[in-house]
Amino acid sequence: MGVADWPVVSVSAVTGEGLDALNARILEAARAVRARRDDDLFRLPVDRSFSVRGVGTVVTGTVWSGGIESGTEIRILPADRSARVRGIQVHGVDVQRARAGQRAALALAGIERLQVQRGDVLTSDAVWRATRYVDARLELVPDSPRPLKHWQRVRFHLGTAETMARVVLDPQRLLHPGEASAVQLRLEKPVVARCGDRFVIRFYSPITTIGGGAVLDPWASRHGPLHEEEVADWGILAALEGKQRTRRVLERLSDGASAVELALLAGATPSDLEHELRSLARDGSVRQLGARWFPEGAVRDTRASLLERLAQGHSRDVAAAGVSLESLRRAIGGSPELVNAVLADLEREGTIRIEGSLAALAGHVPRLLPEQEPLAVAARARIRTAGLRPPALRELAGALGVRGDELLSVLKFLAAQGELVPVTSDLYYDSGVIAEVRARLGELLAGGEVASPSELRQGLGVSRKYLIPLLQYFDATGYTRRVTAGRVLREAP
Repeated sequence: MGVADWPVVSVSAVTGEGLDALNARILEAARAVRARRDDDLFRLPVDRSFSVRGVGTVVTGTVWSGGIESGTEIRILPADRSARVRGIQVHGVDVQRARAGQRAALALAGIERLQVQRGDVLTSDAVWRATRYVDARLELVPDSPRPLKHWQRVRFHLGTAETMARVVLDPQRLLHPGEASAVQLRLEKPVVARCGDRFVIRFYSPITTIGGGAVLDPWASRHGPLHEEEVADWGILAALEGKQRTRRVLERLSDGASAVELALLAGATPSDLEHELRSLARDGSVRQLGARWFPEGAVRDTRASLLERLAQGHSRDVAAAGVSLESLRRAIGGSPELVNAVLADLEREGTIRIEGSLAALAGHVPRLLPEQEPLAVAARARIRTAGLRPPALRELAGALGVRGDELLSVLKFLAAQGELVPVTSDLYYDSGVIAEVRARLGELLAGGEVASPSELRQGLGVSRKYLIPLLQYFDATGYTRRVTAGRVLREAP
């Protein structure tokens, strides 16, 4: 309903004629207004802050969403300060709780008056955060004195916050009076916003209201002008409601989102959002992995890519216990949140197993190929014969006449079987030798004794070249601990 559709009631301030009709119209309009729900995330934009003797810091404003009770710990954004609500008044009356739509005065403990000011926002949920980049649908009023151009500086008003902003448009076109478009607003000061929030913009000078709009993405990343396809996509999103809007928002999030994050990004109450997500999950549009929600298509593609990469890794190196998680994430690319969530889901259902930094298909059993077995026998013999002074990977590969990567695959297999121990990435010991060194360290450090590196070098009968890697290995495995004077046992053997 526009201004032209508003009812007109004739009244006389002299005779009082028409006042009853006016009151009836006002009451009728008030009854038509839907009461705001208070089962939402609490937010109150501050319009005043002052001090009251005997009370302390007091702030006033209208509760935009949710509700707040006396005694609640709150956050003050964008500075992210903390305070506690020690008392609440609504229209001068002490109350225990203030609800959405009510004007309220909150007495705050733990905050000075100058630390909270007009434009700040009180919240009680950790999900709220300030932003300096907002993607929005902006519409100029028909009687705007001039069009809007790319990178124009404007005054941005949202709630009680006011800041200067730059409008990011297509540099090749102007936004004319009466037109609307998707834009990015780059704010000079951070604000707290939510999808669907209404805002007003004014020219920097002269200060003239020229338009307004609604926030589409309150946590936008910085980007250049939107292309025609992106503008059209945002236009579609702006027109959607309910679960279709939630699905479209989630499709734009490469990292997925928790339900409470989606409540802000889709502009829905947490309870409505939870219902929409469950409905979308039944439709096969979205999936929950852990605490986060993702588009079903992205989950399916990531899952298939991970399983394919694991199968390829096992095919390339059948002797390896698994494929490096780091290399998997790097190969898949995309969202780390999504990859990690799918990995955890695959492990939970038993399709893969994850041990340390390696992942493997559940049915994968490391084994040596027939042509690798002679190399394994030769490498194991040389390392065992060398005792406390085994050859490094490169030296051993040269002596056996093979490439380093060929030898490393075999050494890792022998380590997984418990026959060798990797003290460093290129220095492998016979497991029996490591057991002997451990026993000898237990003798040298018995009774809480502290041994210096030189004493340990003599006690073990090795040079510094081998001593340091061995000591670092036993530190890392929790058997010894480095102190100023040398090494001690971490705990009694």
